[in-house]
Amino acid sequence: MLIIGGTVLGSDLAARAREAGAHVTVVTKDSELMTKALGDVVGAIHSQLHEFHGVHIVRDRIMAEFTGDEHGMVTGVVLDDATHIDADMVVQASGSIPLVVLDEYTNTESALGGLLAELSPANSDEPVATWTSTQFGAHIEGWGAPGADNDVQIISRHYDDATGQITRLIAAYWDSTGLTGVVGINATDGLADYRKQLHARASRSLSSI
Repeated sequence: MLIIGGTVLGSDLAARAREAGAHVTVVTKDSELMTKALGDVVGAIHSQLHEFHGVHIVRDRIMAEFTGDEHGMVTGVVLDDATHIDADMVVQASGSIPLVVLDEYTNTESALGGLLAELSPANSDEPVATWTSTQFGAHIEGWGAPGADNDVQIISRHYDDATGQITRLIAAYWDSTGLTGVVGINATDGLADYRKQLHARASRSLSSI
């Protein structure tokens, strides 16, 4: 299987296909998987998890064209550096429509409030998770609006001594105005305080809109 896009969806598909026994290659235009959701630091940790389980990652490349046979079936792709990759199945998992766009007229506080208002259920007492995914036994969740443009602080990080793979992680994301999001790997119980901070910030944002 060839997956185009190192997104949350692409990474989740890669993990499921690999666990089912498929040979999996992911092509991403970024330096690591899920860079937009996790940033480079946590994205690198996540990429290592996939590579440990046998996923082949092609970094810093984009697809230029599909290739096919005489029956109109897709048989692979050609990348922007002219590399040709054959595959029995090609999945397009890149590209998305942003829920919120920051520009010179929109401050982060208002944007975060608008984003959480759009994603949160009615009468919710806390921000809804931006995304959750379980990949190779690692439950990954992002709260608030973590992203590549924020400063990231690794709060805790634990590895399996035998395999060297990540078993638990908490990463907080910040901008100049404060906490914007938090990502956890097998760490739901350690995210409560950060979720409260995000809820407080979102409440302030919503009250000012």
